[in-house]
Order: sequence, then C-alpha cells, then structure tokens
Amino acid sequence: VKIQKRKRKTIWAKKSRVSILSCSVQLVSAAGARGGSLILLFFFYSSFSSWHFFQQNSNSRHSKAVTETFTQNSNSYQNPGSQSLIWIAGLVLDNHAMEITVKDTLIELNCRHRVGIHVLLKSEHQIIPFYKEWQQKQLLFLNHTAYEDVKIGNSCGPVLIQDQISLMKDTDIQSEWLSYSTSPNRIDKISALRDLQRSILYKILVEQHVSSHYSSSYSKLNQEGIVVIIVDMDLHKIPDTAQIMKQVYLLQDIQYPFDAICTAGITMNIGGNLRTDKKGSTLSRRIYERIPSYYDTFATVFLPDTFSHPIKRRLIPYMYNGEDPKLIRSDNQYGNFTQADIFQYFVNTHQGKPVGVKSCFGGMAMYRAHIYFDDQCKYSLDNITLQEFQDILQKQSDEYFRQGLHQGDIFRYANNKEQRPCEHVVFHDCLKRVNKSDFRIAVNPALKTYWKRDF
Repeated sequence: VKIQKRKRKTIWAKKSRVSILSCSVQLVSAAGARGGSLILLFFFYSSFSSWHFFQQNSNSRHSKAVTETFTQNSNSYQNPGSQSLIWIAGLVLDNHAMEITVKDTLIELNCRHRVGIHVLLKSEHQIIPFYKEWQQKQLLFLNHTAYEDVKIGNSCGPVLIQDQISLMKDTDIQSEWLSYSTSPNRIDKISALRDLQRSILYKILVEQHVSSHYSSSYSKLNQEGIVVIIVDMDLHKIPDTAQIMKQVYLLQDIQYPFDAICTAGITMNIGGNLRTDKKGSTLSRRIYERIPSYYDTFATVFLPDTFSHPIKRRLIPYMYNGEDPKLIRSDNQYGNFTQADIFQYFVNTHQGKPVGVKSCFGGMAMYRAHIYFDDQCKYSLDNITLQEFQDILQKQSDEYFRQGLHQGDIFRYANNKEQRPCEHVVFHDCLKRVNKSDFRIAVNPALKTYWKRDF
C-alpha cells in the first residue's frame, strides 16, 4: 500500500492481504482524523482475495469526494443514525456488455442517494476497467448535478467490486464454495455466487454497520430500515431512480405489508396472443400485437402454490396437487394463458398495485435486510437434498408424479434443462417455512425491468 502524504497522486491497492495491520499507523498519520475509518475498511476487506481502489489527480472540485468513495464509506455508512443504508448487489458476466442506461441508473443511485454498490465480476482483469469507468461516471455526475437547484452533497456512496474467480479460490471460503463454483450445472454456480455475495454484504452491514452478534442482528437491521436490492446487471433496462427509491422508502416503513418486492420483468422479444382476422384464423406470427409479456416464469410461484412455468419445461411434467391450472403458462407460447396474460394478471389483480406471491424475481428484488440475512436460508441446495430427490426419481413410479403426489418436494419447481429449481424459489421457499409464512413477497407491476430473452 503506497501512501503519499502531501502529493495525492495515486493510491493503489491490490490483493493486499499481508501488510494491512503493519501500515495502520502510517494510515493514521496520513489520513488524519479519518484514519480510523480507513483502517476499518482496509482490515475488513483484507479477508478477501481481490479488492481494488484508486485515487487520481483531478482539477475537479469533486475529485476528492469521488475518490474517497473507494477508500472509505459514505457518511450514512459511518454514522448509522443519520440515514438508513441501502445496498445494490449483482453479478456481471461482462462489464462491457452492460447497458449504459443501467450503469447510469446505478451511478445516480450511488451518488444522489448514497446507495452502496457491490458487484461480482467474472474475472480479475475486468476490475480495473470497471473502476476507471465508474470513477469517470461519478465525476461527470457530480459535476453535472452541481448546477442543479437540489443539493445532493459532494460524495457518492461506497462501492465494492470483486471478481468471482479469485473469491472462489480464497482459502478462507474454498471449502464452502469451490464445489459449487466448479459444478457444470449453471444454476448451481449462480446459487453459489448469490450466497457468496450475500455473505459479503452481511459482513459489511452487520459486522461494521450494526456491530453486533449474528443472533441479535435482525432486530437491529429492521430498526435501521436497511434494504438490500438484488439485481441482474445484464438487463436491458431497470426502473428509474425515482421508482426504485419510492419502493425502498415503502419497505423502510414498518407499516408496509410486504418484506420483499420484485419487479415485473418484461421480455422484449415476444408479444401476447396473436391477433385474428375476421374469419377467425390466426394471422402471421410476425404481426402479433406488441404488448408487455412477463419474463421470469421460472422464478414465479403464485399463492397459495402454483408454479407459473409451463408443464413441458418442468423436470416433472405433471401438475402437483393444489396447483391452479389457469395460472400456469401454456405450453404453447401463444396459447390460452401467455406471458402477456401473466403480466396482465399482475396489473389487473389490484389495479396496478403489488400482488402477493410465494416467489418471484423479475431481474430485481428488494428485501428488508433482517429478512434477507436469515441465517437458516440460502440460495443453494445442499447435497443431501439433491441426493434425496435422485432417490425419489428412481424409486417412485410415473403414476406417483402423474397423481401430483410430489407437491411437498422442492423439485416440483425444477426445470428440465438444468434439472434444478430456480435459486430464488429455493431461497423464498425457505424464508416462508422458517418464518412460518410471515414472510410476505409481492410483484409490483409498476416496477418494470426489460430483458432481451424470451425466458
């Protein structure tokens, strides 16, 4: 770690896991009154294998405020009594493939509302370009908003960007995560990464922000009004900043009836039911009506327990007892109950207001932190559960599944491609069970994300 006391040219740190404690005295002398905050952050992040930050010269009057984002936390993070902390977390396969509109929304949340950002990139070489781009966008945003009537202050929220591969190889977490990271199953990998990111956020929020033991942290997290937002950062578009913050403030209100809210993910590739001509025959597929079509059927389970995913795409291609056939997407993409019909169901049920479900995601989900960090639940399936299901598949006859007797098994939500249930369904099913159905989650059709995929 290189510190230049007067000429603040560049501060660069990378994989510094050894000299953190030895340089703490130098940090105090170099950073002055703020040294304590710096030491805490350095010491905490030294437990991970890959973290990076810069400080660079700039004539901008906002330069100091921006660069400090990468070396210390925002005021709301250091002072829990000032403002509740909000974090957005997501996985990124390719930084360069992220949509500019998504990045701009995240920057505005980070700098206008002090929202913390945690990103897991796929590989280490992506981190430096991501940071440089992020820093430039912060400077541009703060310089631009300096001329607005509304004062937003002169600093952005904390940002932590790490790479998936280095974290998975870290000896401290290797035994718990490496088996999942090397699995050929796509959902197993995603589940492991979401659990890993969840544990990192927990350490940031609880061990530093709340400063209490795990068993006593939930009520404190609830009192602080902390909200965690999980987002797929490869989306084409996410809700704007005002919409996101409006929903966050609702979740921070203890009177609000839901603990988690999902967006209504819209696929941009398909429409709804095909139009028909005067004779009743179906028109060409290329001229169907372009109406909003719900994307994330794999993560959506209606109340009390109907999996919206098409029967033909399920691992067990039969309805289970208790399902409502009217809420299952048709096997034919343009059949009687389409993805457009699912979206209209959410819009019409409560006149555009949130609709309670058993599970959902839609590309973005917001949680009250004391619910999200329940230590009894995780995204990943354990090996015992996987083995038990394999035994059921081998022992039970086809008639067993045809009669719907598998209604109590988590694999009733599995697809036939990865032969796994969606990680969000696994997580929410657990939260429902351990909280004795007091966990309340809903889809808000007013919050829309947009995908470029059909499913």
